[in-house]
Amino acid sequence: MVVSAFYIYKIWATSSASPIIISLDATGEDISLIPFPAVTICPVNKFSRRKWEVLQKEKFYPADFTLEELSQLGEFYSSLQPFWSKEGNQALIRKYNDSDMTVNRLLWFFKKAIFEADDIAIYCQFQGGQYPCGDIFKPIEVDEAFCFSFNARSLETQLRDSDNEQNEGSGLWKASAFQGLSVIVDLNNNDSVGVGKKMQTGLKVLVHDPLEIPDTTQHGFTVTAGQETYLLVRLTKIESSSAVKGIAFEKRHCCFNQDRNLKYFKVYTRSLCFYDCFSSFLERNGSCGCKPFYRSVPKNLPYCDIGSYKCIQSLEVQLLEDDSLCGCCVECNSLVYEYLTSYAAFPGYGYSNAPLPFKIAAQKNDSKYTKSEYVRNNLARIQINWAQQKVFGRKRSVRFTWEDLVASIGGLLGFGTGFSLLSGFEIVYFLFIRLTIRLLYASNS
Repeated sequence: MVVSAFYIYKIWATSSASPIIISLDATGEDISLIPFPAVTICPVNKFSRRKWEVLQKEKFYPADFTLEELSQLGEFYSSLQPFWSKEGNQALIRKYNDSDMTVNRLLWFFKKAIFEADDIAIYCQFQGGQYPCGDIFKPIEVDEAFCFSFNARSLETQLRDSDNEQNEGSGLWKASAFQGLSVIVDLNNNDSVGVGKKMQTGLKVLVHDPLEIPDTTQHGFTVTAGQETYLLVRLTKIESSSAVKGIAFEKRHCCFNQDRNLKYFKVYTRSLCFYDCFSSFLERNGSCGCKPFYRSVPKNLPYCDIGSYKCIQSLEVQLLEDDSLCGCCVECNSLVYEYLTSYAAFPGYGYSNAPLPFKIAAQKNDSKYTKSEYVRNNLARIQINWAQQKVFGRKRSVRFTWEDLVASIGGLLGFGTGFSLLSGFEIVYFLFIRLTIRLLYASNS
């Protein structure tokens, strides 16, 4: 009896303290059925000198500001660094505040002067077929300012007021194991406007879930001229059984769509939850009263001017340091994209004599792409492929269902005491039912 009670207690304690078990799904799913990862590219130098000069010629150039001053303002809007605390920037801030420049006009000007997708990505292949880079890379505004993404679900389509009813995986590119994405990029070093006093070059690249908002400040890798970057992406698919929904959140440590009703978005992901939480805080009384230019909601708030970004950064730090303010948990069903990176010199031997540079030169109508020196100093290639043919996912399920607990407890009672369910019915019968019948019979007699 004591032995049975001890093991029954252990089973109950285990099921209460750790009710979830994660197992490996050995059946596997073909990788070509899974959405290819999204690829977000952010130029370090975002502004084209050629476009600046065109705007100046057409008198769209803010005449009160020099090119150097505008590039310093661009530093603030493209990196959100503590611009106001840097030495020498206080005078520029005063000049900006005293001018008739508005934040909307400044952002419009920046959007006209930035490099577009087909300025940077000059040759794109996916699954062995060539595509116009400007068609498959879409502009996106993130915390690194103006970038462009391949295969990322548009934030606008995920808003609650959007008429788009696409499923999570619909409308996204998929690829087999051996033919993914290949992009040749032009860093345009001769055309770039240096930000501030430092002239940096390169691209920031992030590979991520297509449904996630790219966080390029915390993640990603750098691509520089004369470099070929190979990425092998390994996917882990995590699913949860329907029985997991019955487990309290404090014990399962993950969220289903039904657990969190986001204010602005239809579906739940952790990154959308943070976005939603930050936007909700912006709307509260006593908050900043504006939104950063890379936030589309709340729609009723104006874009922040330079002085308001102190408040924005303070709020971001507050939410990052205290998780309880947003309470955003990981998804119970998710795709996890991880990658291995390797590098080689670009271009390789014989590149200048190969057909590809002449094809690019013909398409861009510019012979510089056939010049070895220009290629070495400005071009790079990024190749991204799956590292597997099948996805062997992980399944989150309940360790003990009620049926399992009844069977386990009954088995232990039978093993230790000879007790069974039938024995229980017999005890109930002799103690209650039979005694009740006898008493009724005696009273009637």
